Amino acid sequence: MIKKNYLSSNIFLAILFFFFIFLFYISNYLFLSELRDSFFFFLWWNQDQFLINYNDFGFVKRGLIGTIFNIDDNNYKFYSKIIALTVVFFIVAIFLLIFKNVNNIQTKKFLLLLALSPFLFLQLGYDFGRFDQFGIAFILLTFLFILKKKSIFILEVFAPFTILIHEIHFFSVVIFFIYIQVELKRKTLNIFYVFLSSIIILITLFFFGGIDEQTYQNFINKYWFIKVYFSNSHIDGYIFFWSDVFKFNTTIFYRHLVSILIFIYLLFFFIKKINSNKLTILVLFFSPCFIIGVDHARFLSLFIVNIYLIFFLILINKKSIIKTPTFKNYYFAIVLLGPWGVNICLPILTIVKKAILYGTLTFN
Repeated sequence: MIKKNYLSSNIFLAILFFFFIFLFYISNYLFLSELRDSFFFFLWWNQDQFLINYNDFGFVKRGLIGTIFNIDDNNYKFYSKIIALTVVFFIVAIFLLIFKNVNNIQTKKFLLLLALSPFLFLQLGYDFGRFDQFGIAFILLTFLFILKKKSIFILEVFAPFTILIHEIHFFSVVIFFIYIQVELKRKTLNIFYVFLSSIIILITLFFFGGIDEQTYQNFINKYWFIKVYFSNSHIDGYIFFWSDVFKFNTTIFYRHLVSILIFIYLLFFFIKKINSNKLTILVLFFSPCFIIGVDHARFLSLFIVNIYLIFFLILINKKSIIKTPTFKNYYFAIVLLGPWGVNICLPILTIVKKAILYGTLTFN
């Protein structure tokens, strides 16, 4: 009883808050900046996305955040970092509220395991500021509403529009959200609205989410993302990025392959081992991420966070088609793996390699 009360105490929650922020920070400083920048390192291609907006470029993909916050190129480096940090703090706070509202001690431990894993707070630090993190915040908020027995209607209204933040949210937010609606037995009209609206938005972005030639010429020399996101067709873009994967003389290809193989294993696990057609369909709907895009470690990380939460929804609703293993405290050692990565997995291998090379050169 004492142990259970301790895991639920506000003091423990405060300790966890600062520890999760520490994990986020050390991942950002050690793995992303490689000790170069101690003040929340922000990759320039993630930071520049905050400049995409509807005012300058018309109706374009990934333009919602830049439009809402109306950041111009004179102050965007500061304000985009503040916005990204706010999202991270929001994710930590919502996660802790979820943790607080779960009563089962084993479930709490497995939530801690997710928090310490390579896929959540360590990943947030390594991939700091990417628009994916708005989607993570949205999914966590949805689970908090469910635990608090609040209506998710307002979230149903806004769920399709997360695609306007980034197209990945069709896979990482919408399909998981629809599964949640089905699991909660929401009205068919509500489910149909989320699904149909999301499809319409996705198709609209596919055909009309680019920029016109005049705008392209005006901004091509000013912003790097104009050439990356808007100069090629969707197919050309996929071919360009996939061509970068097949570098057999480095670890790049093999570290992409690890994430793909793990996802394939999980795919067959759901199909063969778990008695749920709904979960199987959920995994199949996520599969195109690994074909369309090349950030395989990033996609795997998003999938595992979401499916982990889905498992707890099933357990909390007393529909335990999944039997969790007996928890062992040494599971927490998973934190030593560091963040999972963005395109190639396990950036800790890069850090170790560079440390060895540096040590060798210093010794010589």
